Amino acid sequence: MKAPPQIDFVDAADAKATLVDIAAGLRAASVIPYLGPGLTELCRSDMPTTPEALASFFASKVALPRRARGNAWWSAQHIEISKHWSSVTALMT
Repeated sequence: MKAPPQIDFVDAADAKATLVDIAAGLRAASVIPYLGPGLTELCRSDMPTTPEALASFFASKVALPRRARGNAWWSAQHIEISKHWSSVTALMT
């Protein structure tokens, strides 16, 4: 069985320079790392992390019509239309 050919996307000097730039950006707080969608599952939080959980949260705070229940987008749209967009923002923060 043959090994796949090695493809060099960057050379070592470019990779090191890129990592130095990233580290400097992290120290200066000008770069924000993407840690992935599973990060919220590592901590215990009552924050909704799925669209279904967000829809349930909206339903617990605002009376929603039947078609909007269980759907985060329709729930948010109903709140925006019936109240104001700032109501959705206030619920989310």
